This record gives sequence, structure tokens and C-alpha cells, in this order.
Amino acid sequence: MRVRDSLNFILADKNFQLLEDKLNQDTMFHILNIQRREVSHSAFVAWLLNPVASHGMNHRPLKSLLNQVCGLIMRTLDNHIIENHNFIDIIALDAIDFNAVQVEAEFVVDNNRRIDILVSVTQENDVKIPILIIEYKVEAKETNNQTVHYVKWVKNQPRYMGKYEPLHLYIVPDNNDNSMPAEPFVIMDYDNFDQWLSHLSNYEKTTQAKFIINEFRNCLMKQQYMFDENTTNLVDALKKEYENELKTLLKIKFSELDSDIKYSLRIHQDALEKLDIYISGKASKGVSEFIKFFKVNLQAQISNEQWKFNSSSGCIAAYNTVFERELMSIDLELGKKIYLQYWMERPSRQKATLKVEITGGGVKYKDIKLQLANSLKKNFDKDDEVVIGKEEVGIIVSLKINLPGVHDLATDNIENVNKYNMEITYAIIKFVKYFDENMVKHWIENDMKRVVQKYNIKKDTAIEMTRTYLENRIETNED
Repeated sequence: MRVRDSLNFILADKNFQLLEDKLNQDTMFHILNIQRREVSHSAFVAWLLNPVASHGMNHRPLKSLLNQVCGLIMRTLDNHIIENHNFIDIIALDAIDFNAVQVEAEFVVDNNRRIDILVSVTQENDVKIPILIIEYKVEAKETNNQTVHYVKWVKNQPRYMGKYEPLHLYIVPDNNDNSMPAEPFVIMDYDNFDQWLSHLSNYEKTTQAKFIINEFRNCLMKQQYMFDENTTNLVDALKKEYENELKTLLKIKFSELDSDIKYSLRIHQDALEKLDIYISGKASKGVSEFIKFFKVNLQAQISNEQWKFNSSSGCIAAYNTVFERELMSIDLELGKKIYLQYWMERPSRQKATLKVEITGGGVKYKDIKLQLANSLKKNFDKDDEVVIGKEEVGIIVSLKINLPGVHDLATDNIENVNKYNMEITYAIIKFVKYFDENMVKHWIENDMKRVVQKYNIKKDTAIEMTRTYLENRIETNED
């Protein structure tokens, strides 16, 4: 089939046009190039939480978030942590005078460290009593032990009503266990954070606030590491329908094409890249040439029936559909939150790391993620190159590929990909062979089920114990 005919068939498809429409929906955060700027994100969240801000919702967003954080503490922190701290609870929150509340972004503490958002109650003589501390992340990792320092700072601050410690909240895209905040921070992943943002639709607000909140939510959903189900479904449908046409386009040499075809390819470039059709010579917009190469080679080595890739060209994320299906059949809640995935970020510091991990769901599901990960790790023997993850993390296995000279976006180019072609191909073949799909499928259908069933029995017991403890605590306070 001719290149022109293949391209025309794809461009004429309604699903391709829907895909382009979706990709072209840049938010104001993208237009201003602040879609991944933490300072801008936290400043916006601080604005929403400020009772006197111009959004018109008064203290309702703040009270709503405070209540959710209290719920996270009761559901996710271990009993011994709750017993060692006297956190503000919902009953105490009901007594807050929101006219005395102050919300500050980038609040400076010792050694010029800055708390992303500090919510405090201001009393006489301008004494600030912290009631909520927020660390906001656009990337899913803790840096420089920030939260450790914030916890130490809090210990020297006055307490609300003379006895209550402030709430500590860590907002992060996803908890992949690579870095955890210090206790007693609780994690709110983007799924739960978006639910809070959605809840704000229940409140009367200004037209400006309504628009910006909607833009912010769309910005969060377009982050490259997040699965967008609608986009993924469109991509899957197009790949299935136009398998032969896509094979034709994969073989093209851009320099040999007619000028009109070149022009059309560039116009539709973003959507075509979701279909793994890449055009050399593109001015970089954050697309990784190494990720492209890794992704194509990895897809060729693993079962398309067992793994479903995201549509990003800036990272690799492919989740196991057998794991998802079996887990949902046992526990619907866990099946919607936790997943087994291949993961790789773009190369940096002269190396790339390909790994398989059990992740998702935030700190609430930490115990079951570790139990599942540790159960699966037991099936692998030691290897000179492939590393088995430690017991306290959700990483199953990982392989580091050394790429001397590849430091950043500028060196993430076609020339270096060609230079390390053989090393990457060998590494992927070795890694996929080591992470045997048949063995993993057998584990999913047998050991995984037993781990989840055992976990659910313990979870039900722990919930009942926590409920009894909280009821006794309330009765003691009333006395």
C-alpha cells in the first residue's frame, strides 16, 4: 500500500480526529508553560483554601479538605502512630473560627526551607498555630528529606486549643514507594485530590474560579505518567483497525517523501506519535528518543494480550491486564487502584532503568502492595545484572542500562539511540526473559489470590479494632 493511501485512511478515521481533538485541548497551565511547576500548582491550591480569596466559596474548600485529611489519618495510619499523636479531628475542626484562619504559600521555616502551603489559626499578638501543613508534588518523589524537617519544625510550634497537633498532608501524583514522606504525613494521590477538586462543584463560586478549577483538573489529567483511559482506548482502536497502514508508515524515510506528505505528517505529528509513528528532525517538546526506542523493542518482546501501554512518548508505563482482571475479580476496590506495571523514565545521569513494580493507590494500600510484591519476588533467582527489589519497596525487578554521554534532553537524541542500539536491545531481551510472563501469570492466578484473601481477613479485623479504639477515645473525651 502506498504511503499516501495509508496516511489518508488513518487521517479520515473519526477516532483519529477525536484523538487529535483531545490532544489539542491545552489548558491555560500548558499555555503559560507551568503545567509541571510546583510553585504555581501550590499557589493555586493555597488560593482555593484561602477563605477570603476571590473564588467566592469562603471557607468551604478548606473545611472540606481538612475533613478528608482527618479521614485519611484514620484509614491509613497505623494504630501506634495515632496513639502517639493527638491530631486535630473533625470534632475539633468544627470549633475553628475560620475568620482567624490564614493560608500562606511558600512559608519560610528554618534554614530557608519552604513549606508549600501552611494553614494556621492566628490568635492574639499574631501568634500562628499551624493546623494543616501541605507538601505538594508534581513529581512522585520526596527530595532532601523536606518532610523530616517540617515535622521537626512543627514540634516547636504552639498547638491548637493547647493540645492538638496539625494535620500533615502530602499531595503526590502516585505513590510508587520510591520515596515516602516522614511520619505523620498522610498521602493524597491525584485520584483522591481530583475527587476533592470535583467536590468543589457543589459550592457556589465565581465564574473565574469555576473556569480555573476545570482547567487545573484537565492539566492534572494530561500528565504524561497518568493513564488516560479515553485516549488509550482511541489509540488501541486505531492500531487494531489500521495495522497494515501503520506498518507502511513505520518504514517511511522522511527525507524521501513528497513535500505535501511531509507537511501533512508534521501537522498531525502529535497524534501520529501516539500510534508510534515518529518523525525524525522534530523540534523537541519533551519527547524522549530513548523512550521511543525502548517502547518499540519492549512491545516486540512482551505479550500484547497481557500488557497495555500508556500513550506517552516521555515515559514507559505498561500495566498487566491479567493482574488487573484477576485482582478486580477478588477485590473490586484493589483492582481499581493497584496495578503491576513495566515502568521507565527518560534516561538521565548517563543511565536508564527499566523496572517492574506493583504500585498505585497511595499509602492507604501500602501493606497489600508490599505483600504482593514480596510474594512475587520469591519466584526470582539472583542475577548478575537484574536486581530484585528490596522487601520494603514495591519494585519487583529492575535493570540499569549504562548510557555514557546521555545526561539530559539535549543528549536524548537519535544519534545516541543509534550508538546504544545493541546494548538496549540486549538489555530488553534479557530483562523480558528473566521476568518470565508464564511464571508471572501462574503467580497471579494462584499465590496472588491467596495473598489478597489473607490480607482482607486481617484488614477487616484491623478496621474493627480501630473503630473500637476511636469509640473509646470519644467516650473518654466526653467524660
